[in-house]
Amino acid sequence: MNLVIFDIDGTLTDTTFVDHECYEQTLFDRFGIRQFPSDVNHFQHYTDPAILSQIYEERFGSTLAQEELERVRLHYTALLRATAKIWPQLFLEIPGASSLLGYLRHETDWKIAIGTGSWSESARLKLDSAKIEFRDLPLATADDGMTREEIMKAAVRRALRAYRADSFSHITIVGDGVWDLRTARNMNYGFVGIASGSRAGILRKYGATHILPDLRDFKWLVESLEATQVLLPTIPAEQEELYVAKELQ
Repeated sequence: MNLVIFDIDGTLTDTTFVDHECYEQTLFDRFGIRQFPSDVNHFQHYTDPAILSQIYEERFGSTLAQEELERVRLHYTALLRATAKIWPQLFLEIPGASSLLGYLRHETDWKIAIGTGSWSESARLKLDSAKIEFRDLPLATADDGMTREEIMKAAVRRALRAYRADSFSHITIVGDGVWDLRTARNMNYGFVGIASGSRAGILRKYGATHILPDLRDFKWLVESLEATQVLLPTIPAEQEELYVAKELQ
């Protein structure tokens, strides 16, 4: 039995832009921070609470209290929810996402889970707004841990229970960013990228061997899942920083 873990923003839902805008607005509303570092390599861990905690500590020189972290989460989620009501066109699925999940459920032996660096409430909001049926799928979010590795472990634990399995023969992460690729490498999982243009080029330079522009080609996706059962090559840190910088230009 094999497991595929899907990211949300930029992978299942086309919400990367609106997510960033609401997150940035929340930082300004709560702390007066107008802009945060755009280089993902700047952050030790790329999840909503980890990014927030690091930005706060760098700006104010102290640790963000749990109570304030919770207030920020509520503020951000309320802003995201209000935006979804006004501009639902910013919360569409990545082409093919819903149909692909149905295909994997009924036509293949790949089991599905979702793992995201977003908080749980915002993750569910994005999936609901994009009309992606996910409630029968194991879901792990930033509520389960500050790091993506912790989140992936939670996704696997829930998948094992949901599918009544003792283990999975192979696990692959499907994601759009270098942080997804890095997590797959750290955990010895396979990786399939969802990206096009320069972003696809960055993932390819980073070591990804299978990249799709979207999720409409089901057979190609399954073939890619089956072909990523080899470990990804490691790239020197100095090259890693270069690739991340180019991605964000």
